[in-house]
Amino acid sequence: MALCPTAYYELFPRIVEDDTSKETSLISDALWDAARSTTQNLARCANTLSDQPVGLLAYLRNMYPWTKGQIGKRRECSYEVSNIMSFNPGPFVPMERWFIESMIFSQPANVSSGCLNFNVVSRHQGDLTVVVSWQAGALDVHNEQTLIENVSNHIATTLKLIA
Repeated sequence: MALCPTAYYELFPRIVEDDTSKETSLISDALWDAARSTTQNLARCANTLSDQPVGLLAYLRNMYPWTKGQIGKRRECSYEVSNIMSFNPGPFVPMERWFIESMIFSQPANVSSGCLNFNVVSRHQGDLTVVVSWQAGALDVHNEQTLIENVSNHIATTLKLIA
């Protein structure tokens, strides 16, 4: 099961941080400009049906052999970010309907796309949840769990700087 309205790919240059850049509490103008540009590009992509790779999957006769054949091949990107935005369940009325306190959004490892998958969701005026998934062995590092913990800590620190 999937809900894949669009796909968008963007290349980001790798930035090496020194020890002083980690201590600053300000996010650079260049980072905000990049975020603004990505947002505009995503909006533009979401408004077209032309050349959408996700839509082409409907023409694949048998997905299992194709997907299995992707294992071990070079991937088209380093990571993938999927989000469900901010879910707003509306006001809570006791005894009349359900109340959603928190949400988790996750998907399995993706053998045909990024080695790392970041799944993001939040509840309106609630917590933001980021789930990281990956295909075991695909990261080509000695200790994958330590790498993921370090990446997750960096994401949490960056989000705190933004907040």
